[in-house]
Amino acid sequence: MKKRIHLLTTFFLAVLMIAGTMSAAARTPFVKVLQPNHANIQWALKTRHLISWDDNFTKPVNIDLVNYGVSPHTVYHLATNISGSTYSWYIYKDKNGYTIPKGNYFKIRISSVVDPTIKDESDKYFKIVLAPTIDVYPNPSTTQVTLKFNEKDNENYTVTLYNRYNMRIISRTVNTNYLKEIRINTFDLPNGIYFLRLTSARGVISKKIIVQH
Repeated sequence: MKKRIHLLTTFFLAVLMIAGTMSAAARTPFVKVLQPNHANIQWALKTRHLISWDDNFTKPVNIDLVNYGVSPHTVYHLATNISGSTYSWYIYKDKNGYTIPKGNYFKIRISSVVDPTIKDESDKYFKIVLAPTIDVYPNPSTTQVTLKFNEKDNENYTVTLYNRYNMRIISRTVNTNYLKEIRINTFDLPNGIYFLRLTSARGVISKKIIVQH
């Protein structure tokens, strides 16, 4: 009987130790970059992308871009005191007005505002490349608007037109390997401001269009 009680006591002590260890680990603050975080990512300048992360604390974070392609590496401060777990980043300038360059060796760094030692970076480098040139004309438009893609462009785009209430009016896909120009009819659209979004693997390009009959 004593032996049985001893075994049960040992078992429960072991369970309590494991639970205590797990609880302590859960209390250890951490942050983990989720996106961008894999190889072969190319994001274009002047496009918008979502940065995401996971953490186990409630305080806000700072978001930096680290350029490891130069020595010493350059840190661009993208945003401060961000709550939640996502941030929509328009790749152009940092919060201090410094222009983001193109390059091949960038990482995103997320750090706690309260304790900057609690931080994480992208596991893999990602590239920042020049945005494709897309001409939109005439603008203002009366009966139709033309989208002309660069001759070297070989992206697949989803082209979507929204009105100023963010309601989708037109959506179509374009493979610029084969098609360098498309036309969108505007003759039956009411006068006003519209927004054209071109989504590809490199990001989202937004254009404002005015329809004026």
